[in-house]
Amino acid sequence: MPASYTLRIEQKKGYLHARIVGENTPEVTRAYVVELIDACRKAKCTAVLVEENLDGPRMGAGELYGIVHELHSEFRSAIHAAAFVDTNPQRSDANMQFVENASANRGASVAGFRSVAEAEAWLQIRVAGS
Repeated sequence: MPASYTLRIEQKKGYLHARIVGENTPEVTRAYVVELIDACRKAKCTAVLVEENLDGPRMGAGELYGIVHELHSEFRSAIHAAAFVDTNPQRSDANMQFVENASANRGASVAGFRSVAEAEAWLQIRVAGS
């Protein structure tokens, strides 16, 4: 069964802005992260802003850990800075903190934000410093 989501990617100055809409499942998250890695490699862009609006219950820590563990090596090789914004009103700040910590423990620069403006400001500092 194909993953049920839509991913739109826009080139910005120094980073890619990805907008994801779909179902909140481990399969969708894995699929869109793999697509993001590929898009960053093709664009030769190591920074990404992920604006996510996935419907359904938030994933548990075990599911999130599995995704981070499975994809961290590929992710780190292609993406040096990733800012995540969960625009779904049911977002879980605890989940975002978990992903930040699990990613940081694996050497990835990942941060979660409540707004696109905050995420853009954080990314612009990282892009300017690289």
